[in-house]
Amino acid sequence: MNCGAKGHLRISPNGLKHFYHAKKSDNCGCEPESYEHLKLKNQIYQICKSEGWDAQPEFQSLSGDWRADVFATNGERKVVFEVQLSIIPLCDLQERERKYCRDKIESYWILNDFLRIDPNDDSRVVTEPSGKVSICNYLNLAEFSLSRESFLHINHGIRSIGINLQNFYLYTSSILGINVEDWVISTLNRDYQKDLQDFEINYKRKCKLKEIVEPELDKLCDFGFRRLDYKNEMKKIYAIFKTHKWEDRPCLQQEINEMYSNFDTLKKAYGKIFSPKNGFIWKDFMDGEYSEPFLDLRSEEQISLIQTQIRNLETDEEKFLAVFNPVKEFVKKKNKLENNQTVEVFGRTVPQNEKSHESGIWNKLQNKPLQEKQIVEERILEKCICFEFNSVLPTLTIESRRGWKYQNPTRCKWEINQEDAIEFEKKGYGKIIQK
Repeated sequence: MNCGAKGHLRISPNGLKHFYHAKKSDNCGCEPESYEHLKLKNQIYQICKSEGWDAQPEFQSLSGDWRADVFATNGERKVVFEVQLSIIPLCDLQERERKYCRDKIESYWILNDFLRIDPNDDSRVVTEPSGKVSICNYLNLAEFSLSRESFLHINHGIRSIGINLQNFYLYTSSILGINVEDWVISTLNRDYQKDLQDFEINYKRKCKLKEIVEPELDKLCDFGFRRLDYKNEMKKIYAIFKTHKWEDRPCLQQEINEMYSNFDTLKKAYGKIFSPKNGFIWKDFMDGEYSEPFLDLRSEEQISLIQTQIRNLETDEEKFLAVFNPVKEFVKKKNKLENNQTVEVFGRTVPQNEKSHESGIWNKLQNKPLQEKQIVEERILEKCICFEFNSVLPTLTIESRRGWKYQNPTRCKWEINQEDAIEFEKKGYGKIIQK
């Protein structure tokens, strides 16, 4: 036996040949082989023999430091098949793999549930399974996730495949089910090895492209946010300009038109980058409620084309800012100056833009008869007090017992008649903040 104890060969009721201890040994750390393990080992051995390979089960190395479930040779080529259905630490798996590499032997591992390396690890894959979409800065991060067989091969040089013990079919992330015979034959023909190597080459190539393109996509993402800020700022500028005509800048209308024209050029250049020609694919999310672009990485030439377009976009942005910034600063400065001006309302000086109750009434009275103006003025000059209305009121218009109406005063702080303020506070419409 491998543990050094004496053993005997026997055949199970199902016809499987295997060794067992001649005497029960408390010093042997080896667990007895399960029926599934014996069945797989015998099946692989028989397939190798039928394909013309010399094969031996439970093969012990000349150095004595490893024993393979099935060892097969054909000319100078040596292949080992290992069946691992129980939990094994990754470090132990790596140590056994190093010995096979040392002896120039190809090794292939059949792993139950893709090797629960840790007893608490019940995952079938390292990260998300293929087919998922996880977008971050226009890259589908799911494309860079590794299934268990890919993870073990790329990071540890271990060639493996999973097994479903319920039906004895083998599987990988891309192969949902393959019988043992087909897989063993593909392995002996180097097909499975080539599949793993091709994936590794393609994966590392994509990782390299990702490393090159990520800084460019970061720029593109940042510009997307700036574009929205520009759009909102232009709306504010135009809204102020529509109500103010400043004689000291007669070319302002022309500058605003140029600003919008440059922004339109900028927006079109930004949109063209997300074309299929550049490798962008639009993916629907939330049952088609919105779509988002992600980049299908293809080549360095593709990335070079995107880099050129982003540089052109940056040039267009500089042209836009050359007009946008001066216009924004001018409008902001002029608007601030006007907002700081004051006007006379019923003998009191108030800011011109103050949205107070009194100034609002005064503006509405400009076209009223003189007698009506005097009546209102007398009421306003009554003793007033500052009152803060609640954020939620029962109606849009609040009317006091005195007959005064306050139109949509929600969240407002107004100087109102003291009697009205006391009444409203009792009704729970707000509170007096100045007595």
